[in-house]
Amino acid sequence: MVTNCVLLNARSLRNKLCELHALLKCSRPEILIVTESWLDSSVSDGVVDPTGAYTVYRHDRMSRVDGGVLALVSNHFHSYQIQVSKCFNRCEVECFELVTDLSTFRIIVLYRPPDFNALGRE
Repeated sequence: MVTNCVLLNARSLRNKLCELHALLKCSRPEILIVTESWLDSSVSDGVVDPTGAYTVYRHDRMSRVDGGVLALVSNHFHSYQIQVSKCFNRCEVECFELVTDLSTFRIIVLYRPPDFNALGRE
């Protein structure tokens, strides 16, 4: 059973990695969910979780610096990524399943950019 889950809107983890590492070390959340991670391929999963205590699920925004979602799941749990349909490509979406003794839970992390409604439809 999950007893310690943290949700936050980081508005950039790039300049808050030390704070992230302190949160992981002190609070030891079983699941950490972050919106507006602002990460890209220059920040590896090993930089996000240098201890390797978590499985890292992330969807970085490719077109701009902002946005992106991230989930860290304690390695004490069995979890696996679920592929998200391309029809959601205008949002940052990450999906995974968490397997516990009680059940399997599907967790969806979604960030909808503020200009979403102004984007043209294809």
